[in-house]
Amino acid sequence: MKRNEKEEVSSVGVYYDADDLGSLVGLPGTGIVGLILGDQLHPPMVNDPYIWMEGWRWRDGALMCTRRLAEMLAVHEDHVLDVGAGVGGPAIILAREYGCQVTGINVSKKQLDFATKRVKNQKLSHKINFVEGDAQDIPFEEACFDVVWCYNMFYHIPDKSRALGEFRRVLKGNGKIAFDDWLLSEKIRQDEIQELQYHWNPVPIAPRWISGEEMRTELETKGLEINQWEDHTHVANLMKQHFEKVFERDWRPPIKKLADKSRYVGMGDRMADDFKAAVNCTIRLYLEDKLRYVQFVANVND
Repeated sequence: MKRNEKEEVSSVGVYYDADDLGSLVGLPGTGIVGLILGDQLHPPMVNDPYIWMEGWRWRDGALMCTRRLAEMLAVHEDHVLDVGAGVGGPAIILAREYGCQVTGINVSKKQLDFATKRVKNQKLSHKINFVEGDAQDIPFEEACFDVVWCYNMFYHIPDKSRALGEFRRVLKGNGKIAFDDWLLSEKIRQDEIQELQYHWNPVPIAPRWISGEEMRTELETKGLEINQWEDHTHVANLMKQHFEKVFERDWRPPIKKLADKSRYVGMGDRMADDFKAAVNCTIRLYLEDKLRYVQFVANVND
């Protein structure tokens, strides 16, 4: 791996490890995202007004996204590699509800330590384990997983082609990739990509984002073929209608309280403004058909 790529990976881990807000809501290393979205750490990309009209239901929407991808995958008692496993939310769902054996990797030591403790406390250590590891250099032998689960984290990876090659390397011959994340459309401008990176890649060297066409091409060159593809960008219409009003009513006050319990005393409004601006940026780009939110399943096709 090149030196600048190692620095980017290290920066991502350092960023999450530096967080002290997540600990105050019982999810270390997750910041205000953990406060709002819980342990799935995922936007509630569901086309359901009931979810979007109440801030406390956004966590339910995030959980629905996890289960939706698991159902697309038809996962059952498989050995799953959870790449960028966060604090273990999806891994627990995959193990408890779908009978999977899950191995999670992460570059954030704070998140890894907490996820390991959670799994032990929930008596799932026989089903789930977490190790420090980078998606571009996965610390496992070839052909040892049935599924690679890549959930709302691919945008963090510096060398996406290398990572996809690693996903293929560790998959068995009949293996699958379950993917959930942003992909660019061909219409997006460079300054808009930089705006996205400013909001969602708060590290010194922001990884390059890729388009849906680039993703398809990369998968094909790695011997992988998409057999299910769901585009959930249309949820932006509900987001446009409800996000800002509900955020101001349900989430700005607790963000301010949370900040005042931390070293960020008096900065809660600024944090809320930054988060709102980031989400509004994605909503605008969704509606302009410049950014997509997709879930897909790709099979090994050698």
